Amino acid sequence: MKVGAKSSLASKANQLKTFNENILRDIKELSSINDSILSFWNGEDAKSLTTKLNNEVIPSLNKYYDCLEDYAEYLRKVYSVYSALEDAYNKNISV
Repeated sequence: MKVGAKSSLASKANQLKTFNENILRDIKELSSINDSILSFWNGEDAKSLTTKLNNEVIPSLNKYYDCLEDYAEYLRKVYSVYSALEDAYNKNISV
């Protein structure tokens, strides 16, 4: 028996992993830019912006990254289960 969704699960998991690596790179870049803002922009607005980014935005983006990473892992596990089911179904069992 062929599980039709199996091949697309592996593909989607790999695509999601690549997408997530790009997100992590962008989060790190945003964090780096945020750390350097106060070196060229002074005042309460700059401080307010960097504080908001450090305390709310970047942690939220990290949670988003973690959720996507968990989902990619889920897809990989479902792929493994489907593979095991397919292997079990394809074995000749004498009764």
